[in-house]
Amino acid sequence: MTVHSASSHRPTGRVTVLVLVLLALGNLAAVTGSAWFVLLAGAAAGLLVAGVASRARLDGLRVELGHPPRVTVGGRLATRITVVNDGTRPSSPTRLCLHTAGLADVVLSVGRLDAGDRTSVEIERPATHRAAAESATGHLVARPSIGVLAATRELVVADQVFVHPVIHERPDRPVSTGVLGHEDGRVVVGTAGTEILGVREWRPGDDAGRVHWRSTARAGRLTLLERGDVESDVIRLVLVGADRQPGFEEALGVAASICDAALAAGDLVSAVAWHIEGPVLGAAGSRGELLDWWSTVRDTVLPDPAEFGRMATAGFGPGDVLVACPADAVGHWLRAAAAHTPDLRLHPVLGAS
Repeated sequence: MTVHSASSHRPTGRVTVLVLVLLALGNLAAVTGSAWFVLLAGAAAGLLVAGVASRARLDGLRVELGHPPRVTVGGRLATRITVVNDGTRPSSPTRLCLHTAGLADVVLSVGRLDAGDRTSVEIERPATHRAAAESATGHLVARPSIGVLAATRELVVADQVFVHPVIHERPDRPVSTGVLGHEDGRVVVGTAGTEILGVREWRPGDDAGRVHWRSTARAGRLTLLERGDVESDVIRLVLVGADRQPGFEEALGVAASICDAALAAGDLVSAVAWHIEGPVLGAAGSRGELLDWWSTVRDTVLPDPAEFGRMATAGFGPGDVLVACPADAVGHWLRAAAAHTPDLRLHPVLGAS
């Protein structure tokens, strides 16, 4: 959907030139009485009137955008830009300037479009910074052939896109802040659960009902299904720091990378960003959903250590919590926050590994 505004017209520099030429020729005609100067002055006046009358037309133009909904900072978003003339008259040749948060601006030249015509172009827009946009702002600029009055028009184009932070590989498993268990980070509860953990060779005393006949036929010996309930780890992470502070984007990228790796491993994630209004819990139903949420994080702050301690303890409960923050906040702030969280063990996470 495109939200339109009416076109506005403004004089260009050519108006000043034509007016000065007209005044000069008029003065010369009055002084000399030459018919040639009168003729030239009339021609200049005619150009001025024609330029004012033949103003550019932009009112019927509409812009459509098509592209994938997600891109990562540093990547390129393949975008199809379509300009449609929904008006009843031909449009003037136009220059389109398009701005979408998180993406590089676009400037395109659009030729004359008859009523009902459309034109499309496919480009790749670099993703310059983390952002979440629901619309793009476009500016149309056109001049008629004489160029006396330029037409401008602003429009808002539906353009939802999430620019994700760069995800770094983190070979080291982060601190598990929930249930701890085996080396693979999971806990097997009992032997009669619902999840199939694998098959093993039958041993005397095993329940004959658990024999896996397909594996037995393939292996040539009795095998049975090993079942159990698997409980996932919980990664609890909080991001603090002013979003305009140096090092904040790096800290956010590290936080997003840790959470993404945890979700990929099947762990549970509880991610919080500390905003001006307080802690905000991220949506962690899937890796894509959480990355979309990281794209929207803004207006964050470094909270008062006492407030952080009170709210973090109430929200997380006792245990380990990962704290992602700009490097210069790790020292004094983290020590002060730890003093207010006796039931929490705070682990700073810095830099991308």
